[in-house]
Amino acid sequence: MPEKCGSLQYASGYRALLWLLLLLVFLALPGLPAPVTLVENGAAKCCVVVGTEASFKEPPLFNWTPRLTLLAWAADDVATYLGKMSGATVPVGDKPVEGLLPIYVGCPPEEVKLAKATEYGDAYVIDVSEKRIILHGESRHAVYYVTADLLNRLGVRWYAPGEIGEVVLQRKTITMETGRTESVPDFITRRLWCAGPEPTRWMYRNRLGEVDISAAVKREGNNELLVAVDNTFPNDIGVGGIIRPAVIYMPKQ
Repeated sequence: MPEKCGSLQYASGYRALLWLLLLLVFLALPGLPAPVTLVENGAAKCCVVVGTEASFKEPPLFNWTPRLTLLAWAADDVATYLGKMSGATVPVGDKPVEGLLPIYVGCPPEEVKLAKATEYGDAYVIDVSEKRIILHGESRHAVYYVTADLLNRLGVRWYAPGEIGEVVLQRKTITMETGRTESVPDFITRRLWCAGPEPTRWMYRNRLGEVDISAAVKREGNNELLVAVDNTFPNDIGVGGIIRPAVIYMPKQ
């Protein structure tokens, strides 16, 4: 009997020691970063920083619609929909506002490298830290994509063009977890037919292609989608100047 009691005491002491070691390991781990606050009790805790369209450097093939003010649209959407969610007035400008968390829309304050690249400028990144949020992409339309992605994560949906198709989650305090997320689409072109107010913005908010973009397909080995800008083909395509709407879905190779 004494031997059995001794064994039980030894096992109990061993378990206590194990729990103590686990507690010490847990306490030694670095604390998880607190989420950043965009809006608190209806008051803005962030600002939107946006550059000019001309300052964004992108290859001509990425710049499908050079006349569209995509960066301005993206910045406007961030401020507008944070306001619709919470009632806050989020300032927009070309410089950060002191005391507010800057959200950089297409004008990162540091070099941004993407792990993956795409043929037509669709890759983008959301990078959230305690000091800033960066929304950036390979192209201006990718910057609009990443803005829509951010708002989607916060509870905004665009099921149809116009306010009738909007769903906006209501809350007075808006926070985001810190971290970095990159996104690359699985299809080169993404298209839905739509009609209504501002169909182009609706398409981009759903990370689709341009409503009226023209394109041609050049068959050379695997099919390759070649995008035309302003109804003119780059000189090296040489497909006879055939212009038609692009409604072509091609899986990424």
